[in-house]
Parts: sequence; structure tokens; C-alpha cells
Amino acid sequence: MLRLLAALLVALAPLHAGERFVVDDDVFIEKATAAAKELHKDGKLVGFEKLRAHLDRASARFVRPEPRVEKLQAPAIFRLIKDSTVAVGTFYKCSHCNDWHLDNSSGFVVADGVVSTSEHVVNFEDEEMKEGFLVIVDSAANVYPVAEVLASNADSDTCLLRVPGLPLKPLPMNPGAQVGDRVYCLSHPDGNHWMFTEGMLSRFFINREPATDGDKPPKTEKVKPSLYINITAEFSPRSEEHTSEL
Repeated sequence: MLRLLAALLVALAPLHAGERFVVDDDVFIEKATAAAKELHKDGKLVGFEKLRAHLDRASARFVRPEPRVEKLQAPAIFRLIKDSTVAVGTFYKCSHCNDWHLDNSSGFVVADGVVSTSEHVVNFEDEEMKEGFLVIVDSAANVYPVAEVLASNADSDTCLLRVPGLPLKPLPMNPGAQVGDRVYCLSHPDGNHWMFTEGMLSRFFINREPATDGDKPPKTEKVKPSLYINITAEFSPRSEEHTSEL
């Protein structure tokens, strides 16, 4: 047992705590909420009413980064995509407690100043809000206002957001992905920010069912077919990996 413990300590010795990306969810929320309050005070946030007025935009054009060709190990992949992954924050004043809250969903940078997330992050019922805004938060809890919706597709639950001044690099896409390829997911399930999981691309399929709406029964009507991807990596519900015509 002592030899095993010693071996583990030796194996872990090169990895110092200062080299790790350690998440303190409480501190992250506190810093991001404080930054969002300052932006609101300065009148730099755009309300949901204005953002939802753009949900009928069906397409947008932007320049995507070239796909990467080198093979990386999982720790290097995490370090690479961490800086292209964001929290899409719903910053709102609560109608019950009259305080400001920040609820985060997942998103990633797909082009300069453009973030992809789910359509339901913008389009949802907001009875508990007195007023609400959408912000982008990076891994250091820096906050950036969402200026507008560039394109949206409710059927595939996809939305593209314009975020002026966002300094994060776009995430390179792999148009040649195949069934059996190893995949990684970086998201924020249930408030556990920057959770990194691994799996496999298990299937491409054509979806004709509309996106589900929370706990409500799914709609029965068919929608325009979209190409979806099944993966085996663990991730938060309603974060289906798919492609669309946006």
C-alpha cells in the first residue's frame, strides 16, 4: 500500500496546482454577476424584448476558422477549447426577491464576435423576470453584452449571437467527422461550469421532430429535416449536438 501511494505521489508530482484550471462556481457567479451589474448600470446591455425581435432571422454569413489537423491529447484539447467556450448568461431582476440573478447555459465561439447557443436560451417564458438581459461570460468571469441575434432556428434549437468586442478565438470545426471518432464535450451542466467529458460519435441521423420545450410534452408536428449527431459523452439535457442550416 505504501509503495502504491508513493507511486501515485510521484505520478502526480509534475502537475502543480498552479497549472490546473480550478473552477470555483460560487466565485465565478459572484464575479460575473457583479460585472453584469456594472454593464447594466452603464446602459450597455440589450434586453430580451429587443433580442427576441430578431428571432425570425433565418440565416447569417460569417468566416469560419480553418479546421485543425494535428492530433492532441485530452488535456491539450481542454486547454484549447476552454478559451473558445463560454457561458451564455441570463442576467435578470427577479420578480419574487427583487434581486439580480445570473443563470448560465453553454455556448461556443464560431467566428469573430459570434457565439452559437440554443434557441431556447433566448426564447423562453420569463414570468419570474422584471427585466432580463443576455450576456456572454468567459472562463475568467469577464462579461460581454449580446448585441443581437444574427440567426435562429427553433426547430433545431439553434441560435447565433453577435457579441461585439469578444476577444475569444473561434472554435475550429471538423467537417470530416465520422462515426467512431472520439468526441469531447465542454459545458456547464446544473451550474457545474467547464465540465469536460469524453465519448464517441455514435450516429448521424435526420431529425424531423421539433426541439422539446423543457418539461412540456413534445410537439407532434413534423419540422423541416435537419442533420443531427448522437454522441456518447455525458452532457446536460437539452444540449443536443446537431447541425442546422443557419
